[in-house]
Amino acid sequence: MSIIPNLGAAEFSEYVISTLRKIEPNLRDNVMKRHPSLDFLKDGMKSDTGRALVVPLGLGEDTSTEITDRSGTFNTGVSDDIMGAAEYLWSDPIVSHVRLRWKDLQENSGKQQLFDRVRKHIDQMQYNHGKKLVEFLHNRMDLGEKVAGQFEPLDALFGDATYDADPDGAAGQPAFTVGGIDTVDQPLWQATRLELPVDGQYTILEAIRQIRNEVYVATSSDCNLTSVICGRSIFEEFEDQYDGKVRYENAEGGQTKFTELRHGDLVFRLDPDCPPRRAYFLDKDAWVIRDLNGNFMKTQPAQQLTGTLDYATPSVSVIALGVNERRAGGLLLRPTTAGGDA
Repeated sequence: MSIIPNLGAAEFSEYVISTLRKIEPNLRDNVMKRHPSLDFLKDGMKSDTGRALVVPLGLGEDTSTEITDRSGTFNTGVSDDIMGAAEYLWSDPIVSHVRLRWKDLQENSGKQQLFDRVRKHIDQMQYNHGKKLVEFLHNRMDLGEKVAGQFEPLDALFGDATYDADPDGAAGQPAFTVGGIDTVDQPLWQATRLELPVDGQYTILEAIRQIRNEVYVATSSDCNLTSVICGRSIFEEFEDQYDGKVRYENAEGGQTKFTELRHGDLVFRLDPDCPPRRAYFLDKDAWVIRDLNGNFMKTQPAQQLTGTLDYATPSVSVIALGVNERRAGGLLLRPTTAGGDA
């Protein structure tokens, strides 16, 4: 076994950095293709700049259409102001790092040992970076799980007006807005959020049809639900309805295979990190996901840790997640009994 001379933490860090930079163009896919929900969102991810992610919106309706006289005489008044914008704050830096103790490096300085160690640590860093993004994605507002500096979770993006003003149904809870817009005053900015308990009047297939129809009506048919992220209880209840007849799908072009079912052209994907009694209905065209200035697992300079011989090599992401039309999505809550946890 060949030995790499003078292998120290600085040299190891340089090796880590050079390896990361070689694979950097693929890091986004490497992270997001590993998880069923992130894989749904990855195609729409781009880079952006600015102090916040600003998404132009049409929050009003053009009311100029009218019946006229035989000469076509029409009202020439100024058009109603229908434009608005949602502003989604960038997350604080989400940082993963590789750090090995100096002595450990001295004890494992063989060329193959070094290569294996670098690849293993980078692979684990990618896995844990994605895991943290998923944690933020599924943080619940009613349980106070959203942390300072994270991007918007699904639970916030799919709140309705009542939920926005009183997240858990108890007095004294702080209100929140999505994109800086007060949904109580803006009905076009309200998502569909239905609680249809297992012991209620709806089977799982009827519940799915109900929420699809609600979104269809809310958007005047101007939406295209494409994907559903759901937890285990809802997925298995749906699966049981098709015992022996269900059509399974695999993620197209993915490096891993995800468990999927179809309801017509709507793809249901089991997300092991989603609360088990929730299903998020998505119109992929309504989603806006961006990283700030190319910072998605962006490799940063190695840093020597004061008072040690060790170096840490960080990778950083800064992300914003939002929607351009909130009513084009929905959330099915399926507790065991009405008012139960979901």
